[in-house]
Amino acid sequence: MTFDRRRAQSTVLAVVLLVGVVGTMSIGLVLMANASIENTQQAAEDDRIEQAFLSLDGHVDAVARSDNGTTRSVDLELSGNEGAVRKEGTGRIVVNTSNRSSPVIDQPLGAIEYESGETTLAYQAGAVWRNSGNDTTMVSRPDLDYRGRNTLTLPITSFEGDEHLSGGEVTIRKNRTVSPLSEVTFVEGETVTINITSQYYVGWEQYFRENVNDVAIQSVDHDENRVIVQLGQRELDGNFETGVVAAGDVDTGNGGGPNAPLQSEVITTGTFSGDISCSSGSGDDCVTEGASVDMMALDGAIQQRLRTASGNASIETTIPSTGATLDAGTYYVDDDIYLDGSELELDLEDGNVTLLVNGSLALENGNIRVTNGDASDSYARVYTNGDMAMSNGNAAVTVEDDNPGRFQMYGTSEFQFAMGQSNNPGFQGVIYAPRDDPASGQNDAVDEYGLSSASCDDPTKDICIGSGSGTVSGSIIGGPMELHQSTTFEYDSQVRNIEPRLPDTGVVPPPITYLHASVHEVDIESAD
Repeated sequence: MTFDRRRAQSTVLAVVLLVGVVGTMSIGLVLMANASIENTQQAAEDDRIEQAFLSLDGHVDAVARSDNGTTRSVDLELSGNEGAVRKEGTGRIVVNTSNRSSPVIDQPLGAIEYESGETTLAYQAGAVWRNSGNDTTMVSRPDLDYRGRNTLTLPITSFEGDEHLSGGEVTIRKNRTVSPLSEVTFVEGETVTINITSQYYVGWEQYFRENVNDVAIQSVDHDENRVIVQLGQRELDGNFETGVVAAGDVDTGNGGGPNAPLQSEVITTGTFSGDISCSSGSGDDCVTEGASVDMMALDGAIQQRLRTASGNASIETTIPSTGATLDAGTYYVDDDIYLDGSELELDLEDGNVTLLVNGSLALENGNIRVTNGDASDSYARVYTNGDMAMSNGNAAVTVEDDNPGRFQMYGTSEFQFAMGQSNNPGFQGVIYAPRDDPASGQNDAVDEYGLSSASCDDPTKDICIGSGSGTVSGSIIGGPMELHQSTTFEYDSQVRNIEPRLPDTGVVPPPITYLHASVHEVDIESAD
C-alpha cells in the first residue's frame, strides 16, 4: 500500500486555511463590533451634547426676556477639558424697512460652539444648530416669530463674557434690552428685509421656508454664507394727478401758448426748458423745478413678480410673436415682445389683462390695442424689466374708449421709453417708472431692433418723444424727458384718480403689519 503525500499535504493545507479564514472573520467581527460600539458611543455623546445646548438655549432665552440684572446658572455637563468656545463675528443680521434710510437693526452675531468628532453644535441668535460637514440642520428654532399673523417678532440675543466656557457650570446674566423700534412698529404697506450672514445660513433658510414660505426667500448666496428674506408688500407712491413727473431735466421744442408741444403741468427734480401750456396758464405757471420727488422704484417688486410668475402653472406663458388677442388673465413672456407690422389686442371685456415681460417691448410699425374696457371698467397693465420703443407710421398704443388710464405701463428705475416717426394717435396710456437718478445706458429696444428714428438728440434722456407728428396722451412718471419736432404731449384728466398698483400673481411675499425688533444683551461666564 502506498501513501499519497500530496493528499496529506492538501488536508493539512485545508485545515490551515480554514483556521485562517475563521481567524480573519473573527478579527473582522471584532473590528466591526468595536466600530459599532464607537459609533453608538459617539451618537450617544452627540445626543447628550445636543441636550446640553438645548438646556443652555432655554436658560439664555429665559434670562434674555427677564429684567436687567437677572442671573441664572446652568451645568453644561460637557466632557473633556476644553468645554465650549464663545466666538465673536460668526455672522451678522441686518433688518431694513422700506421707509427708512438706515437699518432698524445691524447686529453682529456671536456663537457658542462645541466640537464633538466631526459634528459642531452651536448656539447662535436664540437657536441651536448642528453642523456636520456641509450639512446644517436646525435643532431648535430661533426666537423669531411670524406664524402668518402679519406680526414679526424678532428678538436677537447678543452675548459677551468668557471666550472659553468650562464644561461645567456657567452663569448667565441679563445686561439690557435695546429696542430700535420701541416707538414705531407699524409697517403695513412697507417691506421688511432680513439679511443674515452666518456659517449656519442653510439652517436659517430652512427655518424661513418651513415657517414662513418659499417666496419670502429673496436670495441665497452660498459663497457668502448669506440668506436674504423679505416680508410685506410696499404700497406704490403717488398717482397720476400731474402729467409729467421727471427725475431730471425736461426739454421741449418750440410751439408757444396753447399750441405748445407740452400741454400739462410738470414736476421736475431738475430744470425745464421750452414752451408749455396747462390749465393754469403757460410758462412758469405750469412748472415746478428743483422739486423733491420721493417715490419707490419698482426694480425689486417687478423682478420678484417676474421670478415667481415664471414658475406659476396658472399663468399663460405662450404668446404668438406675430400678434394675438389676450383675454382677461395674467400672462408671462420670457423674452422681448417685437411687433413688426402686427397687432397685439388686449381685450378687457371679461376683466383685467396683466402682462409680465422679462424683456423689452418694440413696436416697429406694429401696435397694441386695448378694447372693451369701458363696459367692464377693466385695465391692461404691463410690467417690464426692459425698455419700450415705437417707430414708423403705424406704431401706436391705442385705447378704444379713449381713456388712457386703461393702458398702464410699469417699469424699473432703468426703464426708457422712445417714440419716433409715429403718427396720431401715437401713445395713449400712463407710464409709471419712478427713480432717483437717470437710467444708465441706452434704450435696449431701440438698439436691439434698429429703431433709431425714436432716438433723442440728447442720449441722456430716459423719455424720448422724438420725430413725427404723434401725440402722447396720458401721464408719465419717469426720468429726464425730451419732446421735439411735431410731437405733442397732452395730459388727460381721466387718469387723475388712477392709483398705480402691482400685480397680484398669488405668489407675493407674505404680508406684515407690525414689526417688533429688539436686541437682548447677556453675559455668559464660567462659574469657576
